[in-house]
Amino acid sequence: MLTEVQIQKFSAALSKVLFPLQQHPFHSDVELFKALQKLPRANRTGIWRKLGIELVATPNEVHDYYFNTWQIQFYQNANESREDLKKLFLDLVQFCENPNEAINKTIQVYMQNQHNCNKRQLYQILYRYAVVKPNKDIARKYKQWEQKVTQLGFEDVMQPYIE
Repeated sequence: MLTEVQIQKFSAALSKVLFPLQQHPFHSDVELFKALQKLPRANRTGIWRKLGIELVATPNEVHDYYFNTWQIQFYQNANESREDLKKLFLDLVQFCENPNEAINKTIQVYMQNQHNCNKRQLYQILYRYAVVKPNKDIARKYKQWEQKVTQLGFEDVMQPYIE
């Protein structure tokens, strides 16, 4: 995890690392972000290592800070669209074979209209909704069913199904 001082120096260090590749100075974080996005994959090799050297941090720390914190400022907040995402997911899930396919299709359709969203945030929101929450709901419903069977006195008959 980067320290407060390293975070404050992040943009300047990124500018210093990107300057030799772009050959022009950067005047804002937006310019830095766009330059890194447009950089060919071959030129990205070693960026996190070089940035780590500048900031006296590990390449993983720098990479994680960039993707989990720094770049998020340039995207629309996906949490504001949570309900729209859920509705779109429910509309598309019936045409998909599994939750992962529905998640990918939802993001693909959503990104056509909302170009300024972070895909990682969209995946996190939809995964929680499509995979984690339904499993918790199923477990809760099973527990309720198990209690009802016990209340009605059918536990002897239903024992093979409960286990």
